[in-house]
Amino acid sequence: MSTVQDLINDIEPRIGEYPSVLWAVNLAIRTIAKRLFILKSGIIKTSFALTYAVEEDSKSFLTSYSGFWGLAGKPYQNGKQNKLIAVTNEVDILQYKPEVHDINQGALSYSTNDFIDAGQDFSDYTSGNYIYKLVVTNNDSTENWGYIGGTDGDTAAKIYTDRDFGTAGWYGTDPVAKTPLSYEVQTQAIGEPLYFELKGNDLHIYPSYTEEIIIYGDYFERPTKIEAVGATVPYNELFDDIIEEYIVRIVRSGFTGKSNKSDPILLQEFIYQAVDEVLAARSKTMPGGFSG
Repeated sequence: MSTVQDLINDIEPRIGEYPSVLWAVNLAIRTIAKRLFILKSGIIKTSFALTYAVEEDSKSFLTSYSGFWGLAGKPYQNGKQNKLIAVTNEVDILQYKPEVHDINQGALSYSTNDFIDAGQDFSDYTSGNYIYKLVVTNNDSTENWGYIGGTDGDTAAKIYTDRDFGTAGWYGTDPVAKTPLSYEVQTQAIGEPLYFELKGNDLHIYPSYTEEIIIYGDYFERPTKIEAVGATVPYNELFDDIIEEYIVRIVRSGFTGKSNKSDPILLQEFIYQAVDEVLAARSKTMPGGFSG
C-alpha cells in the first residue's frame, strides 16, 4: 500500500521540490471517489448494521457511519428471505405511519414516570382497542416516549416501556432535568418491517417492530481526508498513477486556469476517463457495463 510520500517521491523528478501537495492529493482522491460513486463501483462499497430500538422507525447513518454517501442496495433483516421494498409512493406506507390523536393542551411537566398536562384528560387513552404512545419533544430538541398505561388523576399519564404495562419508564432521552415543550398521543401499526426510505442520511423502516431489530445492508463510503504525507493512499494502488499525473498537471500549470491542463473541468474529465478505463479492465467489460 502506497503512502502520499511514495507518490511524492515518484513525481519529484518531474515537479521538483514543492511546499505541499496534500490538497491536490485530497482533491484527486475525492474526484476519483465521486466517479466511483456515480458508477456504483464496489471499490467504495462497504457494509452497515443499524440497530433500531423497540418501535423505532428511523436511524441516522451519521451516528455510526460518518462516511455515508448513499445506499448500495436494498437493506434487509438478517434471516429473512426478502429484502425491504423501496418506498415509491406515500400510499405504500400510509398505513404504517403514526396516527396522531391528540397534542398538548396545557402546562407540561414530568413527575418520575408520570407525564402531566394540566389541560388534558389522559383517561381517554387508557381504554378501548388501542394502545396509545406518548411522544414528547423537550425544549432542547431531544425526544422521549412510552406507552400510556393508566393515570394518576386525569391530567397525569402513567408511562411504561412495554405494551403490557409491566415496566414503568421512558424510551429515548432520560427526562430527568428536561423541560417538555410539546407532545403527541399516537397509535401506530407495528410488525415485521416491509419498506424502507432514505431521507437525507436517515434510514426509515415501515412498519416499526415490537422488539429491538438490526437492519443490514451496504453503502457507498466517502474517502477520509488525508492529513499527513505518511498516510496511506486508498484504493490499494489501483489509481496511484492517476493521482500522480493529476498532481503533476496542477503543479506544473499553477492551477491558474490559463492552461488547458490546469482547467478544473478538464482535470476532472482526465480523472473520469482514467477511472473508467481502470474499471473496464478490472471488470473485463466495456464502458457502460461497469460492475467495478
